[in-house]
Amino acid sequence: MYMGAISALGTAAGTLRRNPIVFVGVFFLSAVGSLTTLGQVRGGLVVLGTGLAAFLLSPFLTGGVLGMAEEATAGGTSLSTLLSEGRANYLTLLLATIIQFVLFGLVGVLWVIGLLVVLLGGGVALGGIGGGAGAGAAVGIGVVVAVLSVLVFFLPIYFVQFYDVAIVVSDTGSWGAFKRSFGFVRNHLLSALGYTIIAQAINLLVLLPTFWLLYGAPLSLAAVRTAAEQAAGAATAETLVPLAAVSLVVGTLVSSLLVTYRVTYYTSLANDEAGRTAA
Repeated sequence: MYMGAISALGTAAGTLRRNPIVFVGVFFLSAVGSLTTLGQVRGGLVVLGTGLAAFLLSPFLTGGVLGMAEEATAGGTSLSTLLSEGRANYLTLLLATIIQFVLFGLVGVLWVIGLLVVLLGGGVALGGIGGGAGAGAAVGIGVVVAVLSVLVFFLPIYFVQFYDVAIVVSDTGSWGAFKRSFGFVRNHLLSALGYTIIAQAINLLVLLPTFWLLYGAPLSLAAVRTAAEQAAGAATAETLVPLAAVSLVVGTLVSSLLVTYRVTYYTSLANDEAGRTAA
């Protein structure tokens, strides 16, 4: 399950060593995220303005960075690729981003409706059960709801996670990118699961030390709650500027690896598929 994902990670790391210019492209993309964080200091229309700017700039920079990563896997790349691939794929990625928002919005609505049906149906069923049996049934319903909630939100993300790579690498359209990503993951179900686990593990290994650096290492439940309140607290320059600075540095380093890893993994398996089809 993991061999293709592990080998792609090693290849991605080697690609970054040979092409450190990729870090520069990802820096610009990470800076957009930091811009939205700093916008919270001013609040009001500034937040809306930075959010809109990020929404409009992200597809351009995403297309450019993915193009740089693809080019780097084949040899060398440059910032001119950031501009050319960003322009070439901008509208397609922008439309795909909108489609993604709509799709996940629909998933959220369906989840709420399903949750209400389960809770109402479970409440009616539990009304006729008393004592310990009722408590056990309530726990069972809670477990079912929790599992279904995880699946409802995980599976769509899991199957469409390569849509932007499909646009840049496979030259698909906006809607076709989602179908391509779904088919790609379906054809490599266990391997893609291994890739996803490794990628999320890398994220987690970096996010936890970053959280501790900013808010300290919470050693009790109260400390965890205090740190969480600080992380989600009032938007002030004292809290957001360090967060934006650390996020920019860490985000550039980690995202460079993960973007290159995603492109390397996708292209290696896509090329294998093309080779088998040609044969």
